[in-house]
Amino acid sequence: MATAVEPTTASAPHLPPDRPNGSILPGSLIGAAIVLAGVVAAGYVSTQLVPATLPYIEAFRLTAFAVVAAAGVFLAGKVAGMNPTRGVSGGIILTVSAVIATAFIVRAFLVNLADTSFGIYVAAGVLALCLFGIFRMLTSETGRGWAGMLDDQGVASFHSHKRTQGIHVRRYVMIGLLLVGGSGAYTIHEYQSLGTGDAVFSIPFTDLKVPLLPARELVVPALIALATLWVAWRAVNMPAFADFLIATEAEMNKVSWTSRKKLIQDTIVVLVTVVVLTLFLLVIDLFWGWLLSRSFVGVLPSQETQNQQQNVGKLNW
Repeated sequence: MATAVEPTTASAPHLPPDRPNGSILPGSLIGAAIVLAGVVAAGYVSTQLVPATLPYIEAFRLTAFAVVAAAGVFLAGKVAGMNPTRGVSGGIILTVSAVIATAFIVRAFLVNLADTSFGIYVAAGVLALCLFGIFRMLTSETGRGWAGMLDDQGVASFHSHKRTQGIHVRRYVMIGLLLVGGSGAYTIHEYQSLGTGDAVFSIPFTDLKVPLLPARELVVPALIALATLWVAWRAVNMPAFADFLIATEAEMNKVSWTSRKKLIQDTIVVLVTVVVLTLFLLVIDLFWGWLLSRSFVGVLPSQETQNQQQNVGKLNW
């Protein structure tokens, strides 16, 4: 008797859901290069190409820097594509952060070892180690998992998560973050903590100087304010945190709030109780102090004895 056998089809290799599907190395490196090139170009255009004779020169410099830097970020997004491989956007963020940190670390070694003959070799070794670390970060399972997690949380996207839910709590969280970041930006601008003038990144052992920021006393606070605005909006739309805020508001809506009349009555009861207990403890303290200072008890010194002890040792001028 013949039996029917279901045809078998070759199934695709199983990929863990928390790992990016595909290599993120090319897209991350190209996108990070475009972002960094855009920042450098923005610094050069705003500091070197904007005529110093223009009225409101600092406003023009700030505008030029913002436009060119935004163009670099926009081009990096285009490189990532409309439907990029999972982890590419997060890889761009991680790569840009790692490259900036590497530049300052290597420069610190160059500055501190500038008077030695082997300083440049040590800095070159540190640079090679940092670049290898960036490569490993983009190719290892752990680094790809970090990049994928950043993509899943929508760190580099404009998507809003469940925008109609948890509105009040989200607004309060955003206001709190904006107050913190705005206070920092105002303090830096008001006290000029970072100095004034253009910010230039000088490379030791060479005459190369890379213009980074025009009028840092204005640009840095403005960048902090913009970053705070983005972080505040993005934080309340990250799926994990947004779901927590939505659940918090749902629980707050279940709370049975007392009426105004009941609140006033309870407050009066609490205040009267506190006053009565305070007077009771005061009377008890005075009574036991009086009783224990009597001569037939002798536990505490009497008032006359205390006055005599205070007068002992005083100088008669």
